[in-house]
Amino acid sequence: MTVTVGLDTAPLAGQHTGTEEVLEGLLYGLGQVGQPVVPLAHPGLRLDPSLPGLGVTPAPRPSHGAKWRWETAGLARAAAAADVDVVHVPYLAHPPRALPVPTVVTVHDLIPYLFPGYQRRVRDRIYFRRVARHVAHARRLVAVSESTWHDIAVVFPAWHSRVVVIPNGVHPAYFADPDPAEVAAARAELHLAGGEPLLLYAGGYQPHKNVPLVMAAAEAARRTVPGLRLLLVGAGAEAAPTDGAAAWPLPRVSRARLRALYALATLVVCPSRYEGFGLPAAQGLAAGTPVLASDIPAHREVLDEAACLLPPDGPERWADAIASLVRDASRRADMAAAGRERAEALRWEEAARRYQALYRGEGS
Repeated sequence: MTVTVGLDTAPLAGQHTGTEEVLEGLLYGLGQVGQPVVPLAHPGLRLDPSLPGLGVTPAPRPSHGAKWRWETAGLARAAAAADVDVVHVPYLAHPPRALPVPTVVTVHDLIPYLFPGYQRRVRDRIYFRRVARHVAHARRLVAVSESTWHDIAVVFPAWHSRVVVIPNGVHPAYFADPDPAEVAAARAELHLAGGEPLLLYAGGYQPHKNVPLVMAAAEAARRTVPGLRLLLVGAGAEAAPTDGAAAWPLPRVSRARLRALYALATLVVCPSRYEGFGLPAAQGLAAGTPVLASDIPAHREVLDEAACLLPPDGPERWADAIASLVRDASRRADMAAAGRERAEALRWEEAARRYQALYRGEGS
């Protein structure tokens, strides 16, 4: 039975963050398993997995009002105009009522509902309350990890019977060898002679990301590892913390450049106090770079035993682990091999097959 899925591709028009990375990987995987997809936010556009951003012309991130108008009205209109059997919203949103066809919503995390700082403004409190009411109309919800599944059970127990777990995948670019030209360009831009101990952090700078911990740890580790640098690749370098000689903020980079940075890095560091999945850590595994991550449920689940895990506090302990791993090439090689093996279970083709089975069940 062929089921056509209308996929909400609205995030592709904005700043490239984890949501867009997952959406691009999902579309790649669905293409690999032959799943027909209609892009609801880009009607008539043939999304090309070989092109940056799938071939969507980059645009400024939509305003809060424009985003809300799309989620509450635009998406429903686009779905009604498309000949689709199922609508998939790959982030936490839904029109304010049930659609004529079944809907699937992917829940990456419940950070706005678990961390009060995300709802300080009245506008944000109203928005997230409405989102919760609207998502209740989804036929099925997909949690990207058992950790997120558990959070849904606690925060929104009424949703729980409709939730399935389908882990995210890792884009194939991270499994492939890096482009030598990108590696050379990154080395030149960072003024690297070669062989310097580099820590790579990729992600945002919100409080739960716990970046100050790894900054302090890098500073402390420099006492025994001269020249150690911490590369901070975030959603925007303008938001990066800059205190400390070890920290090296970088602007947003392309996937090809990020893959090159993984190749240059001695360790990938992921100090978050909370994650729904932990995409940078999984990318590090696929790239064959040893991963030092916080010991939190999502990291334990995604990384299994292929990484070094530490509690998300105590910078001196992190500094000791960093220094020890930098000095121990043999252990890093073992970690890299284990990471590559673990990453094989995180390919998008496998996730796409599970989504396809879900679509068929909902669209039948």
